Amino acid sequence: MIDKTAGPPWLRAAWRDEGRTETDGPNRSPWIDRMWAMLNAAWLRGQPYCGGGVARWMQIVGASYPREFWRALAWADWGIELAAPELGAVTVVSRGPKGKGLGHVGLFVGFDQQGRPLVYGANQGNTIRVDPFDPDRVIGYYWPASHSDLITYDRAPVYASAAPSSTNEA
Repeated sequence: MIDKTAGPPWLRAAWRDEGRTETDGPNRSPWIDRMWAMLNAAWLRGQPYCGGGVARWMQIVGASYPREFWRALAWADWGIELAAPELGAVTVVSRGPKGKGLGHVGLFVGFDQQGRPLVYGANQGNTIRVDPFDPDRVIGYYWPASHSDLITYDRAPVYASAAPSSTNEA
């Protein structure tokens, strides 16, 4: 069972949205529409929302986020790149050739017993949840520079997971 009280403030804020789902069609729900509005990006309604979810959770706690936060790969040019994953680190994964094309972004919450990173994110299977990801898809782990004092260098937790690696992030 994942400890939802641990980690940086943006991760703890993010847990409040766990289970929110698309209720009004692809990439649409009242929560998603409010999220875009709170980020002054209502023009993105109906678009994939993983980057918007992470930006909103950062916004809630006053942390920075990329100018083009809606582009998952923009998060790989933001903040401090970590040498190893940290609980709550922004995790950027590829959805095609590494570093090219499309990506996905979420928050690192640990590893499963197979060594796959567990990522909590928006627009994973059309909802907000934790999924294991193939480690070969990870582009990197990032941390808001404004909150570098919260890096702990603790070992990442390991959890049991029998779920297949995620392949549905759009």
